[in-house]
Amino acid sequence: MIEINLSEEHIEKLKEFLNSQSFNDKIEKSELWKHESHLANVEFKKNGKIILKGSGGLYFRKINPIKKFVSEIKSKIYNYRNSLPIFPSYKNAFNQVMQCTKSRGELEYNFNLNCEHEIFKNYSLIKKNNPFTNFNFDYFETKHYYLFNILRSKINFDKINTILEIGGGSGHFPILIKNHHSNIKNYISVDLPEILIFNVIFMMHFFPNSKFCLPNQFENINDINIKNFDFVFLTPKQINLLSDNIVDLSINTSSFAEMNKKDILEYFDLVQKVTRKDGYFFNHNRVHKLPEPHSDDGGKIRGKLEANIFGDYPFVRENKLLIYDICRLSQYLKIDPMMVRLEKIIK
Repeated sequence: MIEINLSEEHIEKLKEFLNSQSFNDKIEKSELWKHESHLANVEFKKNGKIILKGSGGLYFRKINPIKKFVSEIKSKIYNYRNSLPIFPSYKNAFNQVMQCTKSRGELEYNFNLNCEHEIFKNYSLIKKNNPFTNFNFDYFETKHYYLFNILRSKINFDKINTILEIGGGSGHFPILIKNHHSNIKNYISVDLPEILIFNVIFMMHFFPNSKFCLPNQFENINDINIKNFDFVFLTPKQINLLSDNIVDLSINTSSFAEMNKKDILEYFDLVQKVTRKDGYFFNHNRVHKLPEPHSDDGGKIRGKLEANIFGDYPFVRENKLLIYDICRLSQYLKIDPMMVRLEKIIK
């Protein structure tokens, strides 16, 4: 549960979205997101206070130090009893990856080369530059700095104006990128409406003076100019309203693997359509994952689900591959491997 305070103006915009057709449209979901979206909830209290509840998509945390310490001890005990390796802390894992000087292959990312932007080479540095104020600096925050380092190793963000993110959860990436690259003019976020509302709220919290276009405002595309807004939020039913060649960088992290296959195909078509020539597509997902719900029902339907495999995604062969590598941070922190892929769009 997260508690946030917003202005009356922002709360009114949120309520209009929640009461709109855009929010209440029926959208086909994977079994995993049928479960997770059902848990999502937003409550409006007095004096601008909002209570956010949920699991998937709500990735910011506010936990007191005692509870956090107890949680870490429980995790280590669980790992020990289940004969699993005891993973290092996020801090140690990040430092080990960033301080590696091993020579890398052509398509493996390398943090030791000269880049257009500073690479955050240790945990102390990312904590010092932390834009996620008043929230825990934990796995999600560390992971996004690591992925940000990968992007900055290949991309000149001074030339990036518009970003599209598919399935961005709570919005760690726009917060991080916009704080370090204020030249970014437009950030477009696409997600299920029940999860998208979390992203909207956090953007309003971290960027209260920005201009926001919510899905219910986007319903009449002729009346809306994306360039007039800092943040544009869309539901999956609205993605075909986006014009061709308006995006400089498209991003998906950890959500393609949780979708139905037809939705994955639709999003890959979207990325190729809306990302300009010589723009970028960044993909960070599990090597192999069943889109099963995180509940007791998951085991009952597991045999009916088809796994999403990174190597089977409908990548466009003509695009120029810049990075294709195992996610080395996840190697330290998780049993299941993840892949990182960055490509330049060719048209």
